[in-house]
Amino acid sequence: MADFTKEQTLAITTLDRNVSVSAGAGSGKTRVLVERFLTILKDPDKSANRILAITFTRKAAREMRERIRKSLLEEVGKTSGELRAHFEEQLRHLDGAPITTIDGFCSQILRDHPVEAGMDPQFTVKEEYEVKEFQASVIDAFLRDLLKKEDEDLELLLGLYHPGRLGSMLYGLLEILPDLMALGDLSSPYVVRQEDWEEAKIRAEETFLAMLASGADLKPSKTKDALLELENARAIYHEALVADDLETVLPFMNLIRAAGKAAPLIKEWKEALIKLQGYARNEVAIPYAKAWNGLLHRLADRLEEESLRQEIFSFSFLAGRAVSLLRNYPEICRAYQHRFDYIMVDEFQDTNEQQKELVYLLSGATASELRGKNLFIVGDAKQSIYRFRGADVTVFRVVRDDIIHSGGTDIVMADNFRSAPEIIESCNCLFRDLLGTDPQKAVMAQDLVPHQKATQKPILAIIDQEDGTFADAQRAEAQWVAQKIDAIVKSHEELGYGDIAILVPAIRLAEPYAAALAEAHIPYTMTDGKGFYEQQEVIDIITIMTAVLSPDVDWAMAGVLRSPYGGLTDQEILGLLRMYPQKNLWESLSQSIEPSHVSLWKKLTVLMHVSRLGSLPELFDAIMETLHVESLLLAMPHGREKMANVWKLRSMAASFAMQEGGGSEDFLDRLNLMRRMQARESGAALEPDAKSVQIMTIHKSKGLEFPAVFLPDQQYKSPPDRLGLQYLPGAGLGIMIPGDEGPQKTALYEELSEDNRALEWEEKKRQLYVAMTRAEKYLFLSAAVSEEKESVRREKRAKGRVKSRENWYESLRRIFHDGEGKDLVEWVELKASEILALPLSFSIQEAPPLELEAGAFEKLKAVEFPQKVILSATALGTYDLCPRRYFYQYRSHMPSLDPDVVGTGSVRIPPATLGTYIHKVLELCRTAPAEKAKELALLEESYSDGEKNVLRKEGGPLIDAYLASPLYAAYGDFPQDAEVDFELPLMTVGNASVYFEGSIDKVVHLPDGTLEIIDYKSGHPPLDGMERKAYSRQLAIYSLAAEALYHMKVSQASLHFLRNLSTWELTDRDREAAELRALLTKLQTLGEEEDFAVKTDACTYCGYGYFCKK
Repeated sequence: MADFTKEQTLAITTLDRNVSVSAGAGSGKTRVLVERFLTILKDPDKSANRILAITFTRKAAREMRERIRKSLLEEVGKTSGELRAHFEEQLRHLDGAPITTIDGFCSQILRDHPVEAGMDPQFTVKEEYEVKEFQASVIDAFLRDLLKKEDEDLELLLGLYHPGRLGSMLYGLLEILPDLMALGDLSSPYVVRQEDWEEAKIRAEETFLAMLASGADLKPSKTKDALLELENARAIYHEALVADDLETVLPFMNLIRAAGKAAPLIKEWKEALIKLQGYARNEVAIPYAKAWNGLLHRLADRLEEESLRQEIFSFSFLAGRAVSLLRNYPEICRAYQHRFDYIMVDEFQDTNEQQKELVYLLSGATASELRGKNLFIVGDAKQSIYRFRGADVTVFRVVRDDIIHSGGTDIVMADNFRSAPEIIESCNCLFRDLLGTDPQKAVMAQDLVPHQKATQKPILAIIDQEDGTFADAQRAEAQWVAQKIDAIVKSHEELGYGDIAILVPAIRLAEPYAAALAEAHIPYTMTDGKGFYEQQEVIDIITIMTAVLSPDVDWAMAGVLRSPYGGLTDQEILGLLRMYPQKNLWESLSQSIEPSHVSLWKKLTVLMHVSRLGSLPELFDAIMETLHVESLLLAMPHGREKMANVWKLRSMAASFAMQEGGGSEDFLDRLNLMRRMQARESGAALEPDAKSVQIMTIHKSKGLEFPAVFLPDQQYKSPPDRLGLQYLPGAGLGIMIPGDEGPQKTALYEELSEDNRALEWEEKKRQLYVAMTRAEKYLFLSAAVSEEKESVRREKRAKGRVKSRENWYESLRRIFHDGEGKDLVEWVELKASEILALPLSFSIQEAPPLELEAGAFEKLKAVEFPQKVILSATALGTYDLCPRRYFYQYRSHMPSLDPDVVGTGSVRIPPATLGTYIHKVLELCRTAPAEKAKELALLEESYSDGEKNVLRKEGGPLIDAYLASPLYAAYGDFPQDAEVDFELPLMTVGNASVYFEGSIDKVVHLPDGTLEIIDYKSGHPPLDGMERKAYSRQLAIYSLAAEALYHMKVSQASLHFLRNLSTWELTDRDREAAELRALLTKLQTLGEEEDFAVKTDACTYCGYGYFCKK
């Protein structure tokens, strides 16, 4: 077959048996799929209607259909007679041919058999945000119903987690809920056999004795001294071990470190004790695992019942139901088996067990056994990067083996027609090491064979942060990328900006590169940045609609005034607030006589009039016309994309009004719902700009190719799991149990967590493979690191003292700097300070930037650090959370929207309100009985009846548990002061006297003449005892304040967490004071808004999201 390799030809023409194809990157997989389809159709007895082709995405299905159409048209043009008539007929069949996704095909099965499926054939698949909202509402109602019934399972778990936290955990388990149901009793893995327990005890005794015996041969050392100490306590250890008294046994581990010649025996002994500890925790975990089991089974039933009743179906629900239908109705399954002569599945490395069962059922088999001879799968295990969506790369290996055992053919396509030899050689070397070559593994390296012309070695740049901050190093890395892009475009005539891609591990890392390109006047396009509903131009329209429909909502009005459509500066907005302190912003604007304010008031008044009398499309058009939206947006950078998004929003509004009869308020509710549920809506479709650098994630780049590729952030590490549960298929559910410092991990949790981390690292390797193989001619990798810290880390790793896995940078360094691949890349070491010292503006664009009216984009004036500065621990905690939020709240004093509430049902309150109530009750408890104190505290504020009920329900149990606890009782006989307010000059920084204000919940006068200060925390303690920087700083400030007030030494400072009755103590006050002074010194240098960085992790719960230009 012309122009095809031997392996490609075999994949195209082998039609009489099952075939699996491992198609390496750039090996022509899509071309083979289309040609195989066409080869089948060259048989006059075959029809496109009888070929089932399943792809990974709807976009891929459309592209395959169009490529087949093009090929068929070519065949029609060069054939005649009956064969031409046959191809013409196949062209007519093509639009209805089953070229689809698995989700689409499963939906069709259910529509074809509605009675057996128990579903309305006219069902619609809801949008993702609608499914999320439905699932969240079902979980909320489910938990409320169980609370009313005083369900035992729920009550047990509520002793460990707050209702809101538990609801989040249930929501996080929804994707794997069917798998969990298939496991059976979730408590089974926690049952410890008596013989295992006894064997572990014997092991703990034997290793202890062996460790002690090794001390005789040791020279004098800390290890020998520790062993002698353990020898003296030998009887205590033995008696406690025999009595199963682990509380006495386990602390022995802290008496000795694994060092010197005895290290192996010490480690062995500690591992034996840790195993015993795991068994003990498993015993405690059994009732909690049973509670999870009961709760999840009932939730699964409730979700299925509500899905069918409300006709809201997710894709995973439909896929599971389709597989069940085929499994339970053999005659229907056989009908589908007879319907398709050939089954072709693309991207098979990204399937899972359920999808495998579907394919096997369709291919003339049972769900677990492959019997048919018509299955063709193609994929590349090295490119399996969708584990977070449920993909299981091991399925590809299992099906490949089944195909071989069925007498089928396994083909490896290793020829690469995309990348230069230098890129291929470096990839081969790197991934032989990272993936290995063991044929028994699910994923193994397979050397690619290059077929393109030579270019240059990949460049790997390491940017050392030196003494600067990591943020400086990241900025330097972005600047280096921009400089390199400018250089290669100027030095390679065949390259334009549109030939270059920057691929980042996560889209939140893209902003520095966009900023550097913009500063260098290099055009770029962010292919998948923020979601559609988080684009600033979309948020601005939502904010305008909110302000127009509800002008008394200050946060929305402030957002409008500060936006390009309002053009007011922060100082002007603050001036309005101060000029009319008793009025809201809208009323203040109406009172102002400033011409710009009057003009804006008139525009908004027009829009309010339209909103009352006009339709939704009329309001949208009025906003566009009155506020000159189009001209303002088109004058901005990337104005074309921004305007396209606004027109898309306008189209959505028109469709909503016409198809659903919705008005402006209904549409605004819909938009806010979609934002809240983080609906995945792509930006308006625009043709890629052929003259712009593309910035996208590695996942988004899969299937694409670019002449030049930049892969920055090679030091990146994925954030840890925050669900608080661990799961692996077939292994069980790892849960937590109560501990002294909050929830603690069970042995199964630890085991599954380690396994999951291993699987995540394996997938990270494959992500790097995908990223590097996108490059055709030029490949650049970079990392921003502290070489001083990295060299220490390398030394420790060489000595076996670093247990964590490598990241990309460490692997690249080991192989390309120190290992066998050192001649395959150009290794470049740079200093961040030197890069940042270089100018970045390259004056590439000839046309000057469009100048706009100054008022619309006036920069914020610097906020001067005054001679007297008043701060609080809470303010500095806000800075830790997000410096930009600190600026808005404490420097600019802007109004905040507080989205974080507690309570259930229609009445909810901010967490701060709950905290205030609890603090007041505990203060009153010094002079009144608890029940009376609870009611007296409700009279302190003007709470509604609903709010009072929430406070009683949420706060009452926390207060009762704390008052009955040893934590509270321990201070009963000592003199105490409650709610000690202060505003004191505690530090001097530069020429500023820094006053701190606050309120110490409890000051205890101890018998030794010192003080202990205690602060209550009604929020959730950090998981796993994680230290919060804000805690230590707060206690350090309160200690200084107490000593200034009482002229007595504070010997102890602690936090009391009421939710689990745990404590947290200040340990190093001098260090905290030094770090506090350093932070205050830094704050003295920050003035303008852009000086305060944005930390996007907390954006979801930020009350300034309406205002912040991230």
